[in-house]
Amino acid sequence: MFSLVRGVVVFMSFVRDVIVVFFKELLCFVRDRNIVIYSIVLPIFLYPITFWVMNQVMLLQRGAVENQNSKVAVLNGESAPELMSLFETTDMIEVVPGHARIGKDGVDAVLDIQDVYYDPASPCFRMRLEYDQANEYSVTAKERVLGVMTEFRELVLLFLALDHELPETVVEPFQIETHNIASSEQMGIYILGHLLPMMIIIMAAMGTLYPAIDVIVGERERKTLETTLLTPNSRFSLVLGKFGAVVLAGIVAVFLNIAALGLTASHTIFLMGNQGNAAFSIPLRSLPLVLLTTIIIAAGFGAASILIASYARNFREGQSYVTPFFIISFQPAIISALPGITLTTGIALVPVANASLMFRDLLNNIYQWDKIALVLLSLTVYTGVVLWAASSRLKNENTLWGEKTETIKKATSLLARIRLWRKP
Repeated sequence: MFSLVRGVVVFMSFVRDVIVVFFKELLCFVRDRNIVIYSIVLPIFLYPITFWVMNQVMLLQRGAVENQNSKVAVLNGESAPELMSLFETTDMIEVVPGHARIGKDGVDAVLDIQDVYYDPASPCFRMRLEYDQANEYSVTAKERVLGVMTEFRELVLLFLALDHELPETVVEPFQIETHNIASSEQMGIYILGHLLPMMIIIMAAMGTLYPAIDVIVGERERKTLETTLLTPNSRFSLVLGKFGAVVLAGIVAVFLNIAALGLTASHTIFLMGNQGNAAFSIPLRSLPLVLLTTIIIAAGFGAASILIASYARNFREGQSYVTPFFIISFQPAIISALPGITLTTGIALVPVANASLMFRDLLNNIYQWDKIALVLLSLTVYTGVVLWAASSRLKNENTLWGEKTETIKKATSLLARIRLWRKP
């Protein structure tokens, strides 16, 4: 009975130590300007401001293109007077006779009328339209010219029909009505299923990057690591508390980014008006699994970032170490945006890619419980291995003291050499 009570007391003491270190690291995160800016401020303001500016620029550019006349150079226009008359009566098209260069100081498109035969038995109209696909004004000119050509074609067909005493309905084009049976909610889930998994993984990696560097390297630079080690806490509780703070920072960054993206998406749909047909919402049934997987992913990225950053001597060096890992780590998440790829047993064992595809399935209300269990198990095992490696690394005095340990080693070696040199 006494041993049981003692075990409970020891465990509670360990939990208390972990919580103390955990809140101490959170306080350091709040005080650190870089972590606040990159993990909190940017997620809240970066996406809305960026998308708002992009929308305004696109609207202004689209208005500038649509409000400017398209200059079209027409070759051999005298062979098709009806077509030229149609061009003259069409708004937003300015006809330039003769050849001209397509470009800023020239025309937007060139129409070469090669062969024109009005023979009712075998009419022939061969024309060549040149434009610059890399120029928005030239693309707009192409669309306007094609619209005029469509109208001209209908007039010619109507003339031929009347000449052969056929009804006017013969020349009417096929009328095809398309109807999308997917609801706005289904369209929103489809879009989210391709984009949101990748964004969650990128945000989790980004959210743990700076806190992971700060818990060891940052504290070493602030000269507070010695004070932390003087506290009566075990080294494992110290590591666990720091790790928990990093994971929480990653989770907070994920949900702040998702909230900012949600507001941005709503604003974008509002600006689109009737052009948008999507309602963005996450199925409530999938939220627990999404939250659990996000925690595991943030834990894996946090442990890996701590492990990599522990080799750095200062914060700047830590950034240079962790940034390549950050760029490489979320590349498999792109798999969720690729068509035709589903969650299989093999992919369920691939880190990051398995979580990305599982997120997509959950958002689309697809629950493959055997694959989901395999994904969660594999991610937990990978995270546990990386956390064990990081814990073992942080238990080493050389890791905690960094440059000081190397300086002591060099001084000791130099002192030994001096002693040998002075020895008679």
